[in-house]
Amino acid sequence: MTTEATVKVAPLDSEELNASRGGNSKDKGPESRSSIIERLRAIKAEQAVIKQSKKHIIEKQEQLNDQISKISNEIKSLKSKLPHHTIARAEKELSALEAKLEKGNLKLVEEKQIFDEIHKINRSKKNILTLETLENDIKSKKSELNEVYKQLHGTNALALSEEFTKLSEKLDQLKAKTATEASAVSAVNKKRDEIRDKINELYTEKRAAFAEYKEASNKYFVWSQEQKKLKYEQEKSRRLKENNERILSKAKEELELASIPAYEDEISICNNLMSYLHSNYNVGSLDALATSKPNPSADNSKNLTSSNNIRAPDTTSNVLEGARVLPSKKDREDAFFVGNASKGKKKSAKNSNPKSSSNKQGLRFPLSILDSFNTLKITPPGNTSELPDVVSKITELRDSFLKDQERATKEKKAKIEEEISKLMAELNTA
Repeated sequence: MTTEATVKVAPLDSEELNASRGGNSKDKGPESRSSIIERLRAIKAEQAVIKQSKKHIIEKQEQLNDQISKISNEIKSLKSKLPHHTIARAEKELSALEAKLEKGNLKLVEEKQIFDEIHKINRSKKNILTLETLENDIKSKKSELNEVYKQLHGTNALALSEEFTKLSEKLDQLKAKTATEASAVSAVNKKRDEIRDKINELYTEKRAAFAEYKEASNKYFVWSQEQKKLKYEQEKSRRLKENNERILSKAKEELELASIPAYEDEISICNNLMSYLHSNYNVGSLDALATSKPNPSADNSKNLTSSNNIRAPDTTSNVLEGARVLPSKKDREDAFFVGNASKGKKKSAKNSNPKSSSNKQGLRFPLSILDSFNTLKITPPGNTSELPDVVSKITELRDSFLKDQERATKEKKAKIEEEISKLMAELNTA
């Protein structure tokens, strides 16, 4: 319960208290408690005078009432035991049983049962006579009681008795009402005191809570200002850290790019094309590949083959994003586009060998080889007669890459180092 709710309840309880107090009046109205008590005392005095003057009549009345009650109980007991309440009905039942016996067509067991019933009826006739005697007796007693009532009616004893009974009941009701009102008043007074104490307690709590709230509010204001400042510093530090990480990451990427030799992909594509043309068309020389290859690093020396010292394509290191490595010979054979494959069994073996084809026969290359030619911007040979010129172009292009590799690498490295210097300067400035 809040303080406001308690304050609102208190006036209602006060109204209830006033209502309860207003209903508790001992001398209010014509039938007040004191007037009823005085009237009861007067009735008792009058009844005492009447009882003294009519003592023998009242005793006779009480005696007759006792006798009538006793006879009534005897009559009820006899009626519950008798199958027939009149002599006429008993005689009628007896005549019917005797008529059955006179016919003589009954069995022995049936005759015995009829004799037993006749005996019971004869015995009940005596009780019926006794019942009739008792009924006549109770009638006479009631007549005597009526005479006694007539004698008593000459006085106002009966009226006084009825009035006394009514006033006694009314007095009991007033006593019960007074007790209820007193209990209600006591309960309301107790409740009022409890509410008053509760209001005082709540007001004390309210003052203490307000003081505590004021203190906490001041502390919160100071704390919130500190948090705002701390959050600002943290956000500033976070942004600075993210910026530094971004700059360092970019510098790292640039350093990685600087470590890659120039024209590495182009040289690798040239070597792969020359190796492919030599292995499939016997054009060019593998020795040229070995003598004219760039000086490999310590890690790339593991990519040299042990049989012919031809460097295998490096698919793990120093490969730029988007570079494509040529597949093996077996995979290249699977990727060929050859028309009319169903007629291959009918052709002779010499028709399936590109090395034995005529100079005017067209050449077919896998898509990966065609893509390599396109990367080097060299037109693929249309027939075997163009192969030497194409190999020569690839060799010249590869040699030009090798010749210019050191210069291009230094130029790229210098450019990247310049960019890194700018990034580091930006980092130091931040």
